[in-house]
Parts: sequence; C-alpha cells; structure tokens
Amino acid sequence: MSETLGPILSPGVLVLLTAALAVVMMLGWKKRQDRRPQRFFASVVALFALSSIASKPTRTSSPSPGSALLITAGAEQEHIQRVIDGHGPFRETFSMIQKSEGRASGIEDLGSLANRGIGDTLHVVGNGLRAFQWEAYEAPVVFHSAPGPDTGVTRLSWTRQISLGETTEIIGAIRWRRDQQWIALFEFGSLVDSTRLDSADGSFVLRYTPREVGRNDLGIGFGEADAPVILETIGISVIEPNPLSVLVLEGSPTFETRHLKTWLATRGARLAVRSAVSRDRFRTEFMNLAQMNLTDVSREILSQFNVLIIDARSWRELTRQNIVAIEERARAGDLGILLLPDEEFIAAGRATTDLFSGFEFDSFSELNERTVRATWTNSTPLANQPLLTLPYTIRRQPHVRSIVWDEFGAIVVGINKDIAINLSGSTYQWILDGRWSEYASLWSQILTGVAPASGNPRWDVGTSGPVLVGEPTPLRLSNAAGVPDPEVISPAGIPTHLPVTQDPLDPTRWSGVFWPREEGWHRINPGRDDEFWFRVNHESEFEAYRAAASVAATQLRSYSRGADFQGEEKKTREPIPTFWFFLLFCTAAGYLWLEPRLG
Repeated sequence: MSETLGPILSPGVLVLLTAALAVVMMLGWKKRQDRRPQRFFASVVALFALSSIASKPTRTSSPSPGSALLITAGAEQEHIQRVIDGHGPFRETFSMIQKSEGRASGIEDLGSLANRGIGDTLHVVGNGLRAFQWEAYEAPVVFHSAPGPDTGVTRLSWTRQISLGETTEIIGAIRWRRDQQWIALFEFGSLVDSTRLDSADGSFVLRYTPREVGRNDLGIGFGEADAPVILETIGISVIEPNPLSVLVLEGSPTFETRHLKTWLATRGARLAVRSAVSRDRFRTEFMNLAQMNLTDVSREILSQFNVLIIDARSWRELTRQNIVAIEERARAGDLGILLLPDEEFIAAGRATTDLFSGFEFDSFSELNERTVRATWTNSTPLANQPLLTLPYTIRRQPHVRSIVWDEFGAIVVGINKDIAINLSGSTYQWILDGRWSEYASLWSQILTGVAPASGNPRWDVGTSGPVLVGEPTPLRLSNAAGVPDPEVISPAGIPTHLPVTQDPLDPTRWSGVFWPREEGWHRINPGRDDEFWFRVNHESEFEAYRAAASVAATQLRSYSRGADFQGEEKKTREPIPTFWFFLLFCTAAGYLWLEPRLG
C-alpha cells in the first residue's frame, strides 16, 4: 500500500512505540533497577492507545494501487502521464480509444469492468463518457478532464420537423477563436442566415424558414464573414401545413381577398368567402367546400373552420351572439383569428370583445397611410416594393410576437396566441409585380401562426442535439389515440420494430428508444398520419459536441473532481485501523500486569 504516513498517528510510529516499550521492559528486568519510569511510560502508552481507539484518528493517503485508470477520447500522452504521476500507481489501465499505447487493455464499454476487481475507484482521463455509457457502472469515479477541441459546436437544439412557411430557430453554442467570429446557416450551398459571435460563451441563434416540402440538409458554417467553412450538418423535415379551413368575412369585395382566395385554393385549403354588397345582402364563394348559408355566423358554421379572416367593418356588423360564438371557439383553441382593422376599430372597436385587448398601438397622426418595406423571419427587405399600411404600428409587448415588421423594426403583423392583427391590406401588389415567392412566404408565415395546432399524433426526438450512429435515441409520441405499434425504416429500407411504454401521467404519450446503425434519413410509420422523419449523423461527426456532452456527463457521475490539467496530486483521508492501537494497549497492559509478579 502506497501511503503518506502521518507525523504521529501512523502504523509505523505505533510499531516503533511497541518495540521501544519492549526494549525498556527487557532492560529493566535485566538490571533489576527501580522500574517506576518503565511503569509510568507503560501507563501513558496504555492510556494513549485507549483514547486512540475511542477517537478513531485518520491519516492522509494517495489512491491505492487497487484503483484503475480509464483512458477516453481526448486524452493526450502528457496528460495521462501527469495523472499517473500524481495519482498512481494503478492496478490496471484500460482504454476506450481504438489506437491506445502502452499496457492499456482495450475495452468497448464499462459493462466489462462491472465484475472485474478493479479496486475502489476508477480514475478517468480525457473527455469522459456519455451519460448512457455510465449506466452500466456504479463504482466511485474521479475525473481528470481534458481541454477538448479548440473549435466546434458544443451545444445545439432545433425543431426537426416543421410545416412549410413555419420558422424555426437553431439555438446553440460554439467554441471559437477570436479570429473567427461568424457563424452561418446554409441550404444547398446558399446562405440562409448568419450572425456575429459576440457572447463570451459562443452562444448563437440562427433562423430558417423553408420554401418547399421535403427533407432538407442544412450546413452550419463557421469562420470569417466572407468565407465560413461548414463544420456540421443537421436535418429538418418540412411537411405540408395542417389543412386549412378558412372563413373570410369582408365588408366589401377587395383585391386582397381576391388574390388570397386564389392562392389558398391552389394549396388545397377549404375556403368560404362572404362579401357584403349592401347592408343585408352578401355574395358568397366556396372553394374545395360545399355551399352553405353564411348569413348568420353561428356556432354550427364556425365549427367547420379553423381560421377566421375578418375586417373591422364585418366585425362591427356581427351580432352579440356571433361574437360570443367566435370567442368560445377561439378560447377553446379551435379557431385562429386574423383581423384587418381600421382606424375606428383601433380607436374604439376593441371594446366589443376582449379577444384583442392584448394589443396596443402607436399612431402616426400626421399620416393617412404608411409605406414600409416588409420584413419577416429569414426574408430580406423587398427592394423597390412598397407595402401600404395604416398609420399605426403594433406596440411591442412580451406576449405579442411579430410576424411582419418594417425596416425600423415596428410591428406590422402581430400575434398573441392564435389572435393576429394585420395592419396592411395591400400584399396583392406583390402578385401583380410577379413576386409570388415573397407573397407565398409571407402568407404561409401568417397562417401558420394563426392556425390552431393539429390534434394528430406526432413523433419527436426526445433529446436535443444531433442523433448519432450507435447512440440511443429516445423517440416520443404525443396525442396517441390508442396503443401504437411503430416501426422505424432505415435509409436502406430495413424496418425495425420500436417497443414503446406509456407515460404513467398522460395516457396519450408514449416513448421508446431506438439505436440507429447507419447514417442518413430515417422515418417512423411511413404513410400514416404520424409519419416522422429524422436525420442520423455519422458517429465521427460533431466532435466538439460529443466531447462537451461527455465531459458534462462524467462530471455529473464523478464524486470528486480529479487533479487539474497540471497534474496536482490529490490527497484523501482514511481511518487508521484500530488493530494497531489494540496491539499497543495489550503490550503496555501486559507489562503492567507482569512486572510486579516477575519482580
């Protein structure tokens, strides 16, 4: 046993005291002299031994050679040697690096160590292991972390499946050098979004709005502003938006509604339009929908739609029963509302309902109308394309999210939950100017925000970050109507049954764990309502992310932080065995008992 002996209370000193006592006893008997000093000395030693047995003293020590050393990815030879010098010797050394040097025994997982007598403590050097790798090991761990890669994404989260026109945020952090200050998002080699790294922890937010349905591979680039290098690739599956059933109520026929209904019809939306031509007369149109009587906006009529687009004049002409029916559907989460206000409504019309009470406005009293350049997420201001709006802006508040804003950041279209207000009624001008893609992107963004969420079953990956080959991937299902029987199809077309368990608190939620064996796009339940695609990356990708996740998991698993990178020796305290004090007491007490009898 490699020990650092305490200055007094150590087995070596106790043995010397016992030997000295024996020598004194022998000399005393041999010379037959006055033995009072020997008796006094023996009495002191006996009392000391008894008090030590009662107080249980401790001593400092280094790790015993019964401890083991585990070398993981990221460990350099100099770092390993510092740990051995400061904490060794170790009984055994293991390595989870494919090309390990020295006498380290290669292992694939910690399960092989569970039943091997490796000692009391496992010292880990390098980046450590992921959380799922620690599940098979229970012994104490001391962690000596490595510095990790110089550059790379260390934290990442995003929504893996979104609807066409919906905007998602890629949120993460990157380890970076001061000479490389830009991070960018690419789609098919074209720049989508970029941001400058200003925070000390390298955190960033990138935004993406898809323009077509499909499975999109997005590259995350990093480096100089004019030439970022793609470091990693993530996948986002884009699906068709939930089928829209739109009811449009307008005070008079407008070009805005005319072009909007044409665009909605081409997307397969169910559409009904009621346009007032006089006080009690209406013109109605229906697309992808059977005709019905829209004179009274009753509960029965509203139950067939999930989006209501209405102007201020039509709102003022609704009966109280109509307004109550709309409020009930909206508060139940079954109806989204897009209002096109006028100055009268902004001034006083909101008093008729509290649906719009969350909106406040700022006025440009010197103007009759405003001309702005519309901007929304991942768009660019439309050059030479004016957009006419009312002489107001929607005031920014924590509960109001901006969908469209002007060049100064003032809100033109804002949304509070599923209730939105649009200050512009002239987006049809973009169609007249041939700007179909901008028109489609804008209205997809607006309607995606307004339409209530679908109640269909939906899968998702139950963890943030990339899905990597050979690592367990939790998959979660929500809104399940019954017992699911899912299967995962690999890129090669090989199906794998996914066992799932039910959430004990929510019977509509289920979850399972999938172990991907190959990289590429995987899908769950193809052809069903809950079809879901997710991308699996190669196990060698996201090196910095894997290193950061391993360090965090190993630090959480370890009971003590190991020596720092310079290799400072780590000392511990351990009790001195009472056997030594008992032996010392027996020797002293034996002398005191025998001395008068042998005298």
